[in-house]
Amino acid sequence: MPRNVKAIQLAAAEGQKIWTITQGSLDQALASIELSDDVETDIRNSVYAGKEVTAHERPVNFFGSQSSGYIVLDPYSGAGPYLIEGGENGGYLKQAGGGGVIAAAITALVFNGLPAAAAAAVTASLALLMVGAMLLLTAYVKLQQG
Repeated sequence: MPRNVKAIQLAAAEGQKIWTITQGSLDQALASIELSDDVETDIRNSVYAGKEVTAHERPVNFFGSQSSGYIVLDPYSGAGPYLIEGGENGGYLKQAGGGGVIAAAITALVFNGLPAAAAAAVTASLALLMVGAMLLLTAYVKLQQG
C-alpha cells in the first residue's frame, strides 16, 4: 500500500476528517488542516490548477516519524499522483476503465473504518465520477479520430 494512502488511512482511524478539497472548499479546508506550509501550498496550487485533493487534517505517526499523505487527482481523467510530505511519490492512478473497481479499492484503503453506509456512498460517488470521466474521454478521442 502506498505510504500516503496508509497515512490517510491512519488519519481516518484516528478520527481525523478526510477532506476532498475543491475550489469551493479550499478556504475552509486550509483553515482547518494543520499540515506543513509546503503541503498546504501544494494543495492550494493544485486546486487552483483545477485538481481535486484528498488530504487529512494533521500529520500522523508512520513508522516512528510524522508524515502527511495526500492525493491530487485530475477530475476529468482520474489520473494523478499520490504524494507524501517531503516530495516522495506514493504511487500513481491512471483511470483506464473499470472505474467502479478502482473507486472501490480506493474507498477500501482510504475510508477503512467509516460506517458501511458512508463507505458505500463514497464508493458510488467515486465510481460515477470515474466512469463519467472515462465516457467523456472516450467521446473526446472519438471526435478527434473523426
